[in-house]
Amino acid sequence: MSVNLHGAPGPAYVQPDLLPRPALASMTETDNQPEIVVVRYAALVSAVLVIGGGLLMVVGAGFGFLLILAGLVLGALTCVLYVVFKFLVVPSANTLVGFFGAQSGSSTPPTKGYSAIEAMVAGGRYQDAAVAYRREIAADPSDTEARSRLAQLLMDRLEDFTAAARYLKEAREVTTNDRRKMGYSLRLVDLYRSRLGDRGKAMVELRRFIDTFPDSPHIDGVRRELSELLVEMKAGPEAD
Repeated sequence: MSVNLHGAPGPAYVQPDLLPRPALASMTETDNQPEIVVVRYAALVSAVLVIGGGLLMVVGAGFGFLLILAGLVLGALTCVLYVVFKFLVVPSANTLVGFFGAQSGSSTPPTKGYSAIEAMVAGGRYQDAAVAYRREIAADPSDTEARSRLAQLLMDRLEDFTAAARYLKEAREVTTNDRRKMGYSLRLVDLYRSRLGDRGKAMVELRRFIDTFPDSPHIDGVRRELSELLVEMKAGPEAD
């Protein structure tokens, strides 16, 4: 029985974990800050004063005019405070945080999203999605994620396994992350063995993995996989 290598580390074909936050969510967070909440309550009090003063004037109470005046003044101040907090204080604070975060190296650059291309895949537009991924790769030759996703699309939907293997190899060569290299290598093993039925190339990839990552936590499973393939090769083409 073949050892399951799918749990090995490396980028899986899933929606990205880190996508740029929607603008609406960012706006909501800003609007819920304490200063903005205070401004909202001040606006509510202003409206109550104006309405209350108007009702009092209707019934003949002379001080209703003072309440209206107080409400209008408070309303004007509320507008000024809202503009200050919304467009001056908060953006300036965010700019400073971003600047000092960048200086300290603690800021994380936004992760590229592929939602538009994934929508093509979801809509069955597989060829269009493949073209879009190739454009991403052409625009950014260091984009390993686009190669990974394109490879999976070619395997799962377009059944172009040879091209899928090429993109996985490219991704492995481009990335400097050993964890990702291991993931791409194991996906190549699965592609050669399960999709292309090429035990020889699968064994080449397994031997490469053993030589390159001898301390990998998955090394025992890789060795067992290689042993099984050797047995199958000796048993002949009927052994599956």
